[in-house]
Amino acid sequence: QLYTLSTRIYQAVHTDIGLPQYGIAGIYGLIMLMPSLIMLHYYQKMLKQSHKYSVISGKNYKAKLLDIGRWSWLGHAFVWLFFSLSFVLPLTVLIWSSLIPYISLPTAKVISLVSIDAYRSAMDVYIGEPFYNTLKLVFVVSLSVTVLSTIMSWVVQRTRLPGRYAIDTIAMLPHSIPNLAYAFALGFLALLLARVVPLYGSLAIIMTAHVVAYISLGTRMVNGALIQIHIDLENAAQVCGAPPPRVIRRIVLPLLLPSLAYTAIWVGLLSYRETTMAIFLQRTDNVVLSSRIWELWMATKTAEASAAGVIMVATLMVLFFVMLKVGKKIGVKGPTLA
Repeated sequence: QLYTLSTRIYQAVHTDIGLPQYGIAGIYGLIMLMPSLIMLHYYQKMLKQSHKYSVISGKNYKAKLLDIGRWSWLGHAFVWLFFSLSFVLPLTVLIWSSLIPYISLPTAKVISLVSIDAYRSAMDVYIGEPFYNTLKLVFVVSLSVTVLSTIMSWVVQRTRLPGRYAIDTIAMLPHSIPNLAYAFALGFLALLLARVVPLYGSLAIIMTAHVVAYISLGTRMVNGALIQIHIDLENAAQVCGAPPPRVIRRIVLPLLLPSLAYTAIWVGLLSYRETTMAIFLQRTDNVVLSSRIWELWMATKTAEASAAGVIMVATLMVLFFVMLKVGKKIGVKGPTLA
């Protein structure tokens, strides 16, 4: 019986008795929006002084390592503790629950029931339409967010267009509002426009929701990278006669490439496993892997759901390393700009 505003939004729309209460859900969304607007006001004031954080300029620059000396053991302990609590222990529990027919602590009786039958059933999820829908979702969302983030960050950081900080504020808003609220708003809008734009119940509406939700993450990464590149580099190239398109192609983009690549990877991985927006916007024709796993869990098929989750983690790791290999081939050697 512990509630948050995001769970209240979900309950207002998915009611067990009566009609969905869209008005109440909208009010909860507005309540969550107001504090975000106040904090964004101060964020914009800091952004106007971004020139103070430029580290890549016409002068020689070399990164320096800081030796923390006798405190190194504390740093290593924190890293391993965080890694264990956030990844190792949850994955261990997930693997264990995928091998037994019901959730239980390890005992002699339960160990005798260990089986991999759930993995055979879970593989059906990965050879059907949900898997192909997820691949399309990851590709389109990661590419769209990276391109849009680059354009928006360039407008904010490198132009003097009026209203550019308003653009950055709009891009930042999704970061402070639960994905469920955006899914609710987008689903309601698609329902109203169903006769004009056939978005409702399609894979495109989930793609749109993901792009809107992750554009703030993309712009933060690209903004941080652009802030570190001093405009003197571009001015020097223009003084030497290089046109702006060539300056962007030969100077800015090579320096931004690591950040752009990691933005695409990060957004793609987030989109691959995101659940809340998918289940809220799900219909028969746009089921993805995360929502299919949710359906298995809600149907009390815990072993199959856990097995599908283990496979998802494994494929995420493979996908991540493949993207890193591809990145190295195109010149991305590491997260030099973040």
